Amino acid sequence: MRDFEDEIKEDFKLQSYEVKIEDLYGRRKLVMEIDSAKFYNFERKYLESNLCHYMLPMNFINIDSKEKIYYDITRLIPIESYIRSIKNEKKERFPQEENTRIAFSIIEQILSAVKDAEDCLLFLNRYRICKDNIFANIQTGNIHIAYLPEENDLPTQTKIIEFIDSINKLFNEEIVSNTLFNLTQNIKRENLGIDEISNEISRIKREFVITYADSLR
Repeated sequence: MRDFEDEIKEDFKLQSYEVKIEDLYGRRKLVMEIDSAKFYNFERKYLESNLCHYMLPMNFINIDSKEKIYYDITRLIPIESYIRSIKNEKKERFPQEENTRIAFSIIEQILSAVKDAEDCLLFLNRYRICKDNIFANIQTGNIHIAYLPEENDLPTQTKIIEFIDSINKLFNEEIVSNTLFNLTQNIKRENLGIDEISNEISRIKREFVITYADSLR
């Protein structure tokens, strides 16, 4: 796997914002400036308290009406880099089946993140879930979201489907693609909410395990 700095150098964009990497107090930080008015007071409270477990830990500094935000990304890499590293790993047998399992893990964590954020009054119409603002721990596979306020009236179901499609494109493998395509078709056909999407993934995983076990015989 290439180093994180090889992926993003010193400057890159987080959605439409310019972001830099800094080392502060022994931690790796993404730093960006944003108009402080974009954050509601309760959002700042929850995000600074780190009560939303799937959101990147954040700190705010106000300078001349501009909000300087620090995201702690220690031990984390962008989701695109994480998936690339997963694909590059040598697996003894059935690599696409294993990658499908990892794809499901990513999606399930995002669904849990959306529900967890709702408990902190952070609803999906206020932020995005996309490859640009999602990070992963290369050792554990744990997923975190960089919260950036952005008004968007797209339905939650549509955003979930778009995220699944983006993960599908990053893996770009036949078995992963067919499995995730079937998932999104089921979501649309049965008009599933977040809880039902989680149940549907569990169902597909059970069927997938049976098929995978048969192929090992």
